[in-house]
Amino acid sequence: MQFIKLSLTALCLGLITACGGSGGGGDNSGNTATPVNDNTTSPTTNVDTPSTPNTETNNTTGQVAKTSLDSDHIVVTNLNSPNLSTITVDGQTIQVMRSGTYVGSWSNIRDGSVTTTVCCGKYDSAKIGFYDLGEDAPAYLFYNGIVTAKNDIPQSGVVTYKGDSIIFPGSADTDLPDQITGTSTFNADFGNKTLSGSLNADQVTVTVNAKINENTLSGTATSSVDPGTINVDGKFYGSNAKQLAGMAIPQTENDDWGAAFIAGKQ
Repeated sequence: MQFIKLSLTALCLGLITACGGSGGGGDNSGNTATPVNDNTTSPTTNVDTPSTPNTETNNTTGQVAKTSLDSDHIVVTNLNSPNLSTITVDGQTIQVMRSGTYVGSWSNIRDGSVTTTVCCGKYDSAKIGFYDLGEDAPAYLFYNGIVTAKNDIPQSGVVTYKGDSIIFPGSADTDLPDQITGTSTFNADFGNKTLSGSLNADQVTVTVNAKINENTLSGTATSSVDPGTINVDGKFYGSNAKQLAGMAIPQTENDDWGAAFIAGKQ
């Protein structure tokens, strides 16, 4: 998953005003969130009061995929905190949202040696993003949020979700940027327990098909520009499954592309 590391390097070079602080988990009052400029207009989703966090025994709220610059090995670990402001991975607390700062689209947060790119302020129950811990350190891709309680998942009907995505193309097309932000569209068939949809960014389309198991998504993804089928994991977030988020992560060193997505009910 070196694609994430390369993308973060390019991101840091293009960062203009994101300021450093005391490091992950410290006082970040002097730091700012900087919008990421791209050519994609993201759909607007309705935002309401965040739902009550899921307190069930199985309290997995999201996942983090970790890679290092000198290895193709990927480690995926669960997150277990419905915290939209920070995530804690490998003992490091990373801020993913600034208090008192609202950015409706993708934004860059620089905190000491840590640069985080996160989406988006308009989603009140979930966040996706990626970050690294500096030169020659691991890179991370994540999704997390306030998971929909199992008894609050719809049991019938087809619901459309629209939102945002970020795609990390692999080596199949070297003319593409290291990272491309775009849109996401899904149809969730709660009666048949299936989810289908696509991520679209520039000339890249990622097709997603997954099974719905209570508040969890699991399936596969294929890319229009990269070979291989990779795994998809995700969850529903907020009251009545009003949002969803997840990521597509390669399982072998032969697959060097990936993606993350987030969307709101229409």
